[in-house]
Amino acid sequence: MNLQAPQNLLWFLPLAGIIVLLYMLRMRRQEKVVPAAFLWPKQVEEVRANSLIQKLKFSWLMVLQLLALAILVLILARPQQEETGLTGELTVFVLDRSATMSATDISPNRFSSAKQFIKSALQATKPGDKTALVVAGSETRVLFPLGRDRAQQERLLDDLTPSDAVGNVEEGLRLAAALVGGEDNGRIVLVSDGASGNIDQVSLGKAEFVYQMVGKSSENLAITALGVGEGAEGKSAFVSVRNEGEEDATATLNLYSDGRLISSEKLTLDPNRPFGKTFSVPSTSRLLRAELETNDFLASDNSRVALVDPALNLRVLLVSPGNIFLERALALDPRVTLDRSEQVPQSELPGSGTSQYSLVVFDGVPEVPVKAPGVLNFASPGETSIVRATGQVERPRFVSQEEIPLFEGVDLGNVTVQMAQRTSLRPGAKSVALGSNGALVAVKEGARRAIYVSFAPFSSDFPLDASFPIFISNSLDFLAGAVESNQIVTTPGRSLALASDRPLDLVDSQGVSRRFEPLAGSVTLQGIDRIGEYLIRGGDQEKRLIVTSAVTEKGIAPNSRLDLATGTARAVESPTRFTDLWRPFIFLVLVVLSFEWWLFARKS
Repeated sequence: MNLQAPQNLLWFLPLAGIIVLLYMLRMRRQEKVVPAAFLWPKQVEEVRANSLIQKLKFSWLMVLQLLALAILVLILARPQQEETGLTGELTVFVLDRSATMSATDISPNRFSSAKQFIKSALQATKPGDKTALVVAGSETRVLFPLGRDRAQQERLLDDLTPSDAVGNVEEGLRLAAALVGGEDNGRIVLVSDGASGNIDQVSLGKAEFVYQMVGKSSENLAITALGVGEGAEGKSAFVSVRNEGEEDATATLNLYSDGRLISSEKLTLDPNRPFGKTFSVPSTSRLLRAELETNDFLASDNSRVALVDPALNLRVLLVSPGNIFLERALALDPRVTLDRSEQVPQSELPGSGTSQYSLVVFDGVPEVPVKAPGVLNFASPGETSIVRATGQVERPRFVSQEEIPLFEGVDLGNVTVQMAQRTSLRPGAKSVALGSNGALVAVKEGARRAIYVSFAPFSSDFPLDASFPIFISNSLDFLAGAVESNQIVTTPGRSLALASDRPLDLVDSQGVSRRFEPLAGSVTLQGIDRIGEYLIRGGDQEKRLIVTSAVTEKGIAPNSRLDLATGTARAVESPTRFTDLWRPFIFLVLVVLSFEWWLFARKS
C-alpha cells in the first residue's frame, strides 16, 4: 500500500490531543446546599477529585474514538494499492495507425496486437472507469470519447483497419492531453512501435503517461525512391533500396514499364546501407513500377510507382507572404508537390543548370526571372511579366473572355473585383479575358508559358467562387503543356481535389465503392490510406488512381524509449495503476463508530 498524501497523517496528533484533553477536563456541576455531607460520601470523593485537569483514566470509549480518528486521517493520506493493468479512472488510449504498424514481426501484425492490448484493457476496467480512444493516423481522430459503454467501444475497435499512410503520433497525444491533461487522475496510454521518432514537443499536463510498445524486429527491405530523368541518352529511372535490418539480405529488384518487365536484378544488401541504380527506360514509357521480391516483415514498401512524363508530376513553388486559398487549391491537385517561400531561392534564378520546379506562382511578391518553364502571376508585376502595369482601377467591369480550355467551367462574369491593374501587353502576350480597362487575364505560349491575372485573389471574391479551383487546375494544364492523362499517382493518406461539379465514385480493387460529393466546383477524395489501384468514375469519365508507398527514412525498428517534453519515457513490460482504498476504510470507520455508540449506550 502507498500513501499519495502522507503529510496528512500529521493531523492525527492535534486531533487526538483534543480527544484526550476532553477526557481530562473537569466536569462542571451545579452547586447545591445540603444539611450534612456524610450522607453522600461518594459524591464528596468525586468533588475532591474533580479539579480543572484530572488524572487520565483508561476508557474504551476513548480508545474507539481514537481508532476512528486514526482511520479517518489515514483516508486523508489517500492510501492506494498498486495493480497491474493499462487503465485508470480516466484513461485515453492513443493507437498508432502508421504504415509500420502493419509489420508482421509479431503475429498476425503489430496493429492487430495493439488492438488486442487495448481490447484486453477495456475488458479489465472497473465499473467506474472511463476510457477513450484516439487513432493517430494520417487523420487524427477520436474513435470513441470518454465513456463506460464497453460493448460499443469494442465494436468500434474491432472495425478499425490498418493503414499504409504516415501516422501522426504527436498530434494524437495532443488530442489525448486535451481530454485528460487537466485531470489529476488522468492517464494517457500510447500503444505504438515508436518508429515515428521522438515526440518532445507535446505537453501532457497532469496526466500520467504509459508507453506500451509493440514490435520486435527491424529486419526489412524498402524501396525508398523511384525517380525519372531525361539526359543525352534518353529517359532513365533511378531506384534506391535500403536494408533496414542488422543482417545481410538478398532480394530481386524488378522494374516494369507500363506493365512490361524491362529489368530484373538480384541484390545482396548490406545492413543499414542504401543501394541505388539507374536503369534505361523506353521513350514511350508512361508508368514505371519498381518491385522487390523478398520475404520481409513489411510488404507495403516493396513496391513503388512513378509517372514518367514530368508534366504529370508537377513541382510548384508558391512565392507569397501567405495565401490559404492558393495553397489549398494547388496542394490538393494530385499532380502537385507544393513548396512555399516568401522569395525565389537563388538556385531558381537564371544561370547554370535546370529548374527543379515545373512552374512558379507569384502572389504579392514582384515577379523576377526564373528558370522554371511556367509562371502564374496574380497582380505581382515585374520586369519579366508578360504585361506592363500602368495603374489601378476600382471595380473593373468584365467585358468578355475567350472560349479556351483555360476557362472551361470558369465564368469571370460572376466574379466581383474590388481593385485591379490597368495593363498593356508585352510582345507575345495576348488577352484572353478583357476588362473595362485592359486585360483581366493574359497568357503567353511557347517554350516558356505564362499566365497573368491582373487582380489579386484577396481583392476579389474569386477564391470563394466555385470556379476558382477549376481555374487553378486549368492553369496547371496550360502551363504543363496541357498533357492529358487518365492516371493519377499519389501516396496513402493524401487528400485529392479534382475539378468537377458532379459526384465522383472511388472504387477499390475489391469492387467496394465510395461516393464523394462536389463542393465549390471540386470533389475532394479523402481517407485513401491503403496502397493499391482504384478507379475514379464520374459520368462518362474514368481515371485510374494508383496509391504508392510513402516510406520514410526511419525504418520499422521498434523504439523502446521516447523523448517527451517532460523527459524520457520507456516502454513498460507490465504497466501498473494505483487504486484508491478509501471505500473499505470508510466502512471500517462506520463499524468502529457503531461499536462505540453501542458501548456508550450500554454504560448509560
